[in-house]
Amino acid sequence: MRISLSVLKKIVPAALMITLIAGCTGYDESAHRSEVEAFLETEISDEGWQDRRNAGERRCEEDFLIEDTIAYAVERGEEKFLRYEEIMVRHQCPKMLLLVEEALDEVK
Repeated sequence: MRISLSVLKKIVPAALMITLIAGCTGYDESAHRSEVEAFLETEISDEGWQDRRNAGERRCEEDFLIEDTIAYAVERGEEKFLRYEEIMVRHQCPKMLLLVEEALDEVK
């Protein structure tokens, strides 16, 4: 069985893209949601979860939003909020995790 070059040109890029996406994502939404629900001690509706996840994604797109949120929480001594933020950051934008951990150290 021979596969034509034109078919290969269509299949190979698609297969490569799927492989890259599957191998590089590292984001486990189920684990993230479970950890948030355990922390909040409540089940979150699908719509509520989507809202929380989208808000986290927006904050991750702009580092200053996370920095401002954390600074405000530190200013007010909001350790519980910072613990929640730590979960969100760890799952959605781990590059900011050190900032949250340092903030937690400040409010303890």
